[in-house]
Amino acid sequence: MHLNDLGACESTAYLVQYDSVHGTWAHQASADGDATVVLRGAGRELRVPYSRAKAPAELAAAYKAAGVELVLECTGAFLTRAALAPYFEACGARKVVVSAPVKDPVPVLNVVVGCNDGAYDASVDHIVTAASCTTNCLAPVVKVRSACAPAAVACACAAVVCACAAVACALTLSQTTGHPRELGHRARLHHDCAQHNEHTDGS
Repeated sequence: MHLNDLGACESTAYLVQYDSVHGTWAHQASADGDATVVLRGAGRELRVPYSRAKAPAELAAAYKAAGVELVLECTGAFLTRAALAPYFEACGARKVVVSAPVKDPVPVLNVVVGCNDGAYDASVDHIVTAASCTTNCLAPVVKVRSACAPAAVACACAAVVCACAAVACALTLSQTTGHPRELGHRARLHHDCAQHNEHTDGS
């Protein structure tokens, strides 16, 4: 095992311990100097080498020393087969899982667990991706809807498209008028004022 990130070792240990989605890890993670993350729990201690390399090729010696066979590429910076090649050629990895869709003329399997993970072929798919956040949100809904009511799939897709458009609109407006949350407050304020005026006019 080996950890690599651009941030300080102490920051990475902290992020292992505390996660905004999964919460606080049941075990302990801490930094020992600038090159080791220490994991403690269940009466065991694991010392994981840590580095701050900016490119896959820079990790060759460290990954070979650690016997790394599976790489989780989560930088979002290396999204072609050529950019990922050093993990295989220089680092000796057997498989690479990328946290974002790979943009390459030769298609790479995008896996959404529970939807198409059965399509994985270990003899061919040496690079796979965890697909995009949008795909992970949409694919399970489409699968369930298509199984229950195929005609409803188009409606589900349209709803997601509308939601994405609304977010894009809010972000665009926020650049000129303020934060989306502030826009929401303003919208509610205008709505309340309009209702108040209607009641006042009616009386």
